[in-house]
Amino acid sequence: MRYTIMVIDDDKSNLTAAKILLEGQYEVSLVNSGIRALKLLEKYKPDLILLDLKMPDMDGFEVIDIMKSNERLKDIPVIILTADKSDETERECFIHGAVDYIGKPFKAAVMLARVHRTLELENLRNDLACQVEKKTKELEAVVLQSVMAIANTVDSRSEFKRGHSARVAEYSLLIGRKMGLRSRELKQLYQAALLHDIGKIGIPDSILNKPGRLSAGEMDVIRRHPNIGADILKDIQSMKDVSISVRFHHERFDGEGYPSGISGDDIPVLARIICIADAYEAMTHDRVYRGQLSDHRTQTELEQEKGGQFDPKLVDILIELIAEHGSLRQFTSGREVEPDSNGNLVQRILEKQSETDRNEAALDWLTGLYNRSFSEREIIRRIRKEDGAFFLIDLDNFKMVNDFYGHAAGDAVLKRVAVILKSCIREDDLASRVGGDEFTIFISGVTDRDRIVKYAEHILEEFNKEKKAEALLAECSLSIGISFASKDSDGYLDIYKKADRALYYVKQNGKNGFEFYNEKHQDLLKKSSDGIAELQRFMRLLENEKTKKGVYEVGYREISRTLKLVSRFVERNDQNLQLVLFTLVAVSTNVDLEQQQEAMSVLEEVIYQSLRKVDISTRYSSSQHMVVLVDADEQGIEIVAKRIKDEFKKNNHTGNFEILYDFLGIGA
Repeated sequence: MRYTIMVIDDDKSNLTAAKILLEGQYEVSLVNSGIRALKLLEKYKPDLILLDLKMPDMDGFEVIDIMKSNERLKDIPVIILTADKSDETERECFIHGAVDYIGKPFKAAVMLARVHRTLELENLRNDLACQVEKKTKELEAVVLQSVMAIANTVDSRSEFKRGHSARVAEYSLLIGRKMGLRSRELKQLYQAALLHDIGKIGIPDSILNKPGRLSAGEMDVIRRHPNIGADILKDIQSMKDVSISVRFHHERFDGEGYPSGISGDDIPVLARIICIADAYEAMTHDRVYRGQLSDHRTQTELEQEKGGQFDPKLVDILIELIAEHGSLRQFTSGREVEPDSNGNLVQRILEKQSETDRNEAALDWLTGLYNRSFSEREIIRRIRKEDGAFFLIDLDNFKMVNDFYGHAAGDAVLKRVAVILKSCIREDDLASRVGGDEFTIFISGVTDRDRIVKYAEHILEEFNKEKKAEALLAECSLSIGISFASKDSDGYLDIYKKADRALYYVKQNGKNGFEFYNEKHQDLLKKSSDGIAELQRFMRLLENEKTKKGVYEVGYREISRTLKLVSRFVERNDQNLQLVLFTLVAVSTNVDLEQQQEAMSVLEEVIYQSLRKVDISTRYSSSQHMVVLVDADEQGIEIVAKRIKDEFKKNNHTGNFEILYDFLGIGA
């Protein structure tokens, strides 16, 4: 295998010398600036980087700092090239994370020796990491196999409980996946569910298998098993997190459970999942004290304990799973999971976890389309081989569906859109859900504009057909921005941004259409983000007396009351109101909920500082803030909005968001 080396230096003679020296043994790529290097690193990952320290656009320390903050790039070894041989510079190199440095002008023998040594050490480090990971898995397997032997012994003490732990683990995993838990959490959940009753090893058979009602004293004995199980597991290093879920799996959401009597969100979420999975398994299987319940009775019991024994959100998820699949018994073998000396139990568990990891790594939990992370990687891989077309698709007015019909209806709409998109593309094309109501499609190997037009028209046609048959879609439409991708594209973010600019052009010009990116969109300044439509809808709701009750009462009560007070003020003083809606829009694809919340806090602080005492403001949604300006004209709005946008730009240091605004006048 030939190692790949990237050399970053603004001096052409140094690049040439390095290439002549290294290319006989290594694959060498030459880059003449730090900025260009970071763009290239979006596309591929070299085995080693030789980095010049002094460059005009971005010095070596800045480049390496950015790399170390990136999860994918942080482990690439970096050797600094510098003419500054002072002790201070050497110290700085290592502080910033370089593995070595080479003085300029570099000597051939020195450079070759240090490059060879660095790559050799990196190879040994990777081998060691692999060995450690392998040994860790082997140790976990041995521990899990040993503990499962005890757990199955507990289950086998009653003919009615054989396979109980395995079934609870399967049901827990189904619920966890539906919730969108990450791989590490799913692994903990599966193990904790398998071992949730291990503490019953300390409970007498006479109590476990008693056919009638337990006495108060016997119940006290039974209630010891969560603590017994947690104590067994807590001293095992790999089971510490698992022990927490085992300890609390009999707590109730209303606080009436045991052993600690905690309630609500204070109960660890994995324990809440195991609690409802354990109860569902007990309801749907025979027990010593009763037979299994009917499907109808099971669902009734779940509904009755919503907010009592069970987390209401988990009840909804479990009932949705039952509605989708019928009885969940089809997902289990019905047999206990038996350990054996060959480690087959552990192998099955690890295989199951590998399947979970693969599914989580590739698929969106709700729609079954590819998720954002996978689609980014796959698109980057594909455009190295062939050109293609990139669609960015937005489901217009989706918020209205959630607001009027609820989030379950919203989920159903998103699933329907996913089905439509998949039906309109070839099997090898890539459809993904990259955000709440945002989707992408990558058409491999097609750059003919007429063919891409047919794709877009087909998608819109199929969606509009579905609208006629599905009431939930009546107010929705699709807007599509399209960009072309090739080997020369500047990474995923580049084609995404281009499609995004084209998308907003569509949204500003009536929606329900598509647009190809071109240079006219480069400097497109987006003033609107569906804000006018949102303000008009809001005013209709205020004017409609029916909105005093129902879903909108909680969300809009405060601003509704405020507007009515101000409206009376307007009537008495013959003045006008202006509603201004400020919307926070991400301009980068690499933002998360925490960053959005921080940016909203900055926006709100800026708004409070920019308004007069007579003006009023309130948060409208997770990304919007509404302001009521008293006796303001359009020019005054522009002045206030510009002040707020400028102050936000100064105070929002990440630069990942911009502010859009829309306004609507209310006459006296």
